[in-house]
Amino acid sequence: MHCGKNCAVFHVGKISPNDGVHSYWTHFIISISLALPVCDITRWVIVMKIIVSACLLGIHCRYSGDGCYNEAVAALAAAHELIPVCPEQLGGLPTPREPNEIVGGEVMTKNGNKFTRSFEKGAREVLKIAKLLGCTHAVLKSRSPSCGSGKIYDGTFSGTLIDGDGVTAKLLKENGILVFSEESLQNL
Repeated sequence: MHCGKNCAVFHVGKISPNDGVHSYWTHFIISISLALPVCDITRWVIVMKIIVSACLLGIHCRYSGDGCYNEAVAALAAAHELIPVCPEQLGGLPTPREPNEIVGGEVMTKNGNKFTRSFEKGAREVLKIAKLLGCTHAVLKSRSPSCGSGKIYDGTFSGTLIDGDGVTAKLLKENGILVFSEESLQNL
């Protein structure tokens, strides 16, 4: 879109799911170029760089080895730049992997194998990416021990939810990044 006064040029892209494990998705970067004069601001589109849980874009990175494509999250690409991340993979964990929950401050499997360090490493890597790219918002997978925001599983592996944040969601919030889930997009 161009206002005719050399003020703003937008290139809007889209993301579509792909069943391939390594050819995950098509992403055309949304870019904005601002020049000198200010023009009719009502015609401008607000473009944000948003960290997004890669599984919500259909990328097969969840503990179970699949993705959980969310059309509403993917639709954000029409107006914003989406940066897909998987904190658990960035922390060195394989896909698929055993389910983890937060138990007494530790991230562990039902069998008691602790993976807190991997989850913390992944969270730090996501924060690095967010800072490097100037992201101020994140849309993360609800209830995840990494990405859950506001509600996470209680550590009993029974499906019971409690108030709390996953490791990555907590770190991003502590660093001023606004965190949403696919269930709270209306607040974005």
